[in-house]
Amino acid sequence: MNDEIMSLIKLQELDIELDVLQEEIESIPVRIEKLQSEIENLKSNLESVNNEIKQSQVKNKQLEGDLQVKDGEIKKHQSELNMVKTNDQYKALLSEIEECKEQKGKIEEDILVIMDIVEKGKSELVLKQKENSGKQNEIDALIKQLESKKYELEKKFSEEACKREEYTAKIPVKTMKKYEHVRSSRDGIAMASIENGACGTCYIKLTHQIISEVQKTMLQEKFSSPVYCENCSRILYLKTVADSVEKREVIQNETK
Repeated sequence: MNDEIMSLIKLQELDIELDVLQEEIESIPVRIEKLQSEIENLKSNLESVNNEIKQSQVKNKQLEGDLQVKDGEIKKHQSELNMVKTNDQYKALLSEIEECKEQKGKIEEDILVIMDIVEKGKSELVLKQKENSGKQNEIDALIKQLESKKYELEKKFSEEACKREEYTAKIPVKTMKKYEHVRSSRDGIAMASIENGACGTCYIKLTHQIISEVQKTMLQEKFSSPVYCENCSRILYLKTVADSVEKREVIQNETK
């Protein structure tokens, strides 16, 4: 059995595992960033409620100032009533006093509305603070879990990368170059098993001659050149042959 083919098959399995690990490792910072954005949104929403309360309080203060002005105007006009000399002037002052009182009443209504808004806002703020605190604790815990997971995945990746070096050491440089070339141009998959007379990756039907060449290449001790799929250009191998060889190796190791 050709050791190079077997090493390439094992290398492919390892590379797939490494690719999956790398993809998961790279996804974690993105997930953490998304969770951190959720925290920022929680803070922003809380700040928005707080700002609305402050704006209402400022508006209320302005209305209270307007109310004092109207009270002053009413007192002024009431004192002027004692000094008017004609009936028309007296009626005019009464009309102004009445108008000021109506305006004062409207201001008081607006103050009550705003006070209600402020009280509801404060209640909402307290609730949101409690909710946000709970949610932030949950998110912080998730971030810590993801950071821990990333550390474990990176550790495993490093271990598997060391195993890869062991496999590549068994494979001639020329063969490795062919493998890496195919792998880089075919979405990380360089090896394709023959299944039901077809390429197991692109599913094109293979000729008996190609299948025979693959079997011959796998069984010969000296490796000449890999057989490629005519459609997807991946290196072909027979899984049945590889499985039988691997099974035989396991039995031999157990009997030692």
